[in-house]
Amino acid sequence: GRNTFLLILTVLSGYVAYSGFRAVRLKSNIPNYQDVAVNQASLFVLLYFLYYFKKIELTWSPIVVYSTVGALVFILVYDLVRYTFPRKWYKIHRIWIYEHIYKMGSSMIALSSAASGTVFVEYGPPSQYLPTVIGLPLIFWMMLRVKE
Repeated sequence: GRNTFLLILTVLSGYVAYSGFRAVRLKSNIPNYQDVAVNQASLFVLLYFLYYFKKIELTWSPIVVYSTVGALVFILVYDLVRYTFPRKWYKIHRIWIYEHIYKMGSSMIALSSAASGTVFVEYGPPSQYLPTVIGLPLIFWMMLRVKE
């Protein structure tokens, strides 16, 4: 279908919102089966999308498609690798708050991209990537504002 790519935006926004909520709720990197299961389910959907990638008609800009896939891969891998970080980092450096800010902000960016790219089709690729251009600096600004 024409909007199959919206599946990946939905998975990205849903996964990072879920993971951002869990970061602030758990405030640790102790492995949790529920979180790993959601991670792997999201990976499965991504692999499904990549398998059918050549067969679908994309109406979205390639830069948006590739960066969204890359963002989802990055966060899925990070969420597994973070279990290897020393546990004291989560208490001393409050890594969980940075994860929360990044993930919740990323969820809003993905949702905004899906909405503006679908509603403002006549503006082309800028309507699809402008939420990221505006949102990422805001996320990093908020991360810098967190007091240790």
